[in-house]
Amino acid sequence: MAAAVPNQLLDLLRALKRRRYQVIVPAILVATFGIAFAVIVPKRYRVSMRIDIGDRTRVESDARLKNPQEVAVRREAASAHEHIVNYTRVKDFVESNLSLWPDYAQANNDGERYNFISKRILKDLSAQPTLRDAKGGGTIFIEISYSDEDPTRAAKLLDGISAAWLKEMFESDRTTLLDERAEFQDMIGTQQAELTESEDRLYAVYERLGIDPSSSGLETRRDDPRDWAFKQLDKAKTELADVEFTLELAQFEQLQAEQLLRETPAVLRTEVTPEADDPDVVLAQHKKELVALEEEIENLRPSNSTYKRLKPKIDALRQEIAELASQEPEVDSRWVEEPNERYDEYDLALRSKRDEVGRLGKKRDELAQVVANLELETKARSAQYKELDELENEVTLARELVNRTRREWQDRDTSLQLLDRSQQAWIISKPPLPSAASTQPNPWLLATVSVVLGLALGLGLAVLTEFARSCYRSTTDLASVMGVPVLGAIETIVTRKERRRLQLAHATAGLSTAVIVGTIGWLTWLWYSAPERLPLEVQDAIERLRSALK
Repeated sequence: MAAAVPNQLLDLLRALKRRRYQVIVPAILVATFGIAFAVIVPKRYRVSMRIDIGDRTRVESDARLKNPQEVAVRREAASAHEHIVNYTRVKDFVESNLSLWPDYAQANNDGERYNFISKRILKDLSAQPTLRDAKGGGTIFIEISYSDEDPTRAAKLLDGISAAWLKEMFESDRTTLLDERAEFQDMIGTQQAELTESEDRLYAVYERLGIDPSSSGLETRRDDPRDWAFKQLDKAKTELADVEFTLELAQFEQLQAEQLLRETPAVLRTEVTPEADDPDVVLAQHKKELVALEEEIENLRPSNSTYKRLKPKIDALRQEIAELASQEPEVDSRWVEEPNERYDEYDLALRSKRDEVGRLGKKRDELAQVVANLELETKARSAQYKELDELENEVTLARELVNRTRREWQDRDTSLQLLDRSQQAWIISKPPLPSAASTQPNPWLLATVSVVLGLALGLGLAVLTEFARSCYRSTTDLASVMGVPVLGAIETIVTRKERRRLQLAHATAGLSTAVIVGTIGWLTWLWYSAPERLPLEVQDAIERLRSALK
């Protein structure tokens, strides 16, 4: 079995040798057509450029913020492919440079124009952003590339659409800043009008309260010593409390004076001791003697000498008593009435207390009315102070809002001025330059592949022709079938006529191949070096072929 493999290989080599023309002719033809194709096929040149975008912010003051507002070109860098590989943008550039794309100018309708841009330009255009630490503020790189048959046209396209996008981003920032500045300007006008209205109402309250708004360190609370209403109210309440206390004390003293006056008599009666011959004294003495004599004769008989002796004396006393009793007594005979000086003093003191109580009561009523009026006024002023506090807070907030809006407006105005004067936020680190060498297809690769394919086709045809017949091709095949050793072999006998016919066939094939190869090579060389020397029909055919291969 191991010896059969070399024998089969030798048989294959002998067969290829016999059919060498079947191997060489297809190989030469395929290689010729491949090389011609590599020369005629439209070459595409890849042109690229790179844009470096810095980390500058749109609003200068935003650089100190945690989340600054980036410039539009940096903010939209992540979606650069959608912005640059854009049908509308490419269409505008192509229509403004129709001389570069004559095929587009010959399109008959919008559908053909759309297909031209989509299949001929957008398909080979790409924009790839490289975000190198964009969050940390690093530079963003955008690689833009385009493949075209004309490297100069490719470079112009990249330069045009990238410039249009960058200009759009710049104008976007500028328009945004203008719109924001105008918006803040309108906000300032509205807020300033509201602030003026609030200040007018605040100054009106100042005027009603009698407060000088220009005073520094102005306190507008109730405990402000300059507020006379609350001061007068506190003073009036203090005076009213003192008067009420004094009135209560005076009323108590009045009650004491009235009681003392009631207990003190207006007239003092003095008992006077009468003299000896005073009728009352004599009458009293006679009555006393009469009682004594009557007691003495009470138990005596009339016949008793003592009785008789005392009886006339008793009758005489009774007569004297009757006479004395019949006499009218004198008025001041016993008591002497005199004016009471203390009563007059107490009465004067009582009238004084009554006058004092009346005066204090009147004063209390007056002070109570004053307190009531001041309370009404202070209540109104308290409401005004509350309104004043609210207005002061409102004015303070309005001023802060206006100042904050002004700062925002100033930031936009400064950023707009810096945007107009300062350098751009991007640089084109790699401009689009036409390339002298094509990138696709590779002619050397096409030539090599065509040679390999030609050899493979020739070998395949030779092997297929040789082994397609069902016969014994060598002594080895015969020996393997018959099972006996081969003693000798006679080669195929070829007559002169057959040899001449075979040589003629080989010469015809070689000459045809040479004519075909020479014609293709000559046409290819003429088209490559001087296409105007070719006939118009050939030129049109080649151009149609090239258009079909695009």
